Amino acid sequence: CVRGAHMAARERQMALLSKVEVLKTLSPADLQRIVDVAQVRSYGAGDTLIKQGERGDDFFVLEKGKAAARVDGKRVKDYGRGEYFGELALIEQQPRQADVVAEEPTQVLVIDGDSFRRLLGPIGGQLRERAEAYRKEAPK
Repeated sequence: CVRGAHMAARERQMALLSKVEVLKTLSPADLQRIVDVAQVRSYGAGDTLIKQGERGDDFFVLEKGKAAARVDGKRVKDYGRGEYFGELALIEQQPRQADVVAEEPTQVLVIDGDSFRRLLGPIGGQLRERAEAYRKEAPK
């Protein structure tokens, strides 16, 4: 049944989001609102999810597969299930700092920028701290 499959997918997405480190402090109701606005996108191996230098207006949570961030072609971070990316451009209102490329068939939950700002406001401080850590770790 289609409705059952849809409900199962929503439950999987809720379970995934509840384990994402930066989202753990959100209430179940807040997580449900994120699931309500999230879109599922699929990418093939080698597909670019984020392009360095472009304006970014989406936040990504990796649901299935693997992806890697590259700055000027150099691999700087690997992403697996439950990890997120894309927040730097949203928080800092700046161009994307890296390419993120699917390493294998990959599925992500995508939250648009307006929803991100509206729904994830309570964790903005944590996201800013992570952004600062990125800057310190970034290759010079």
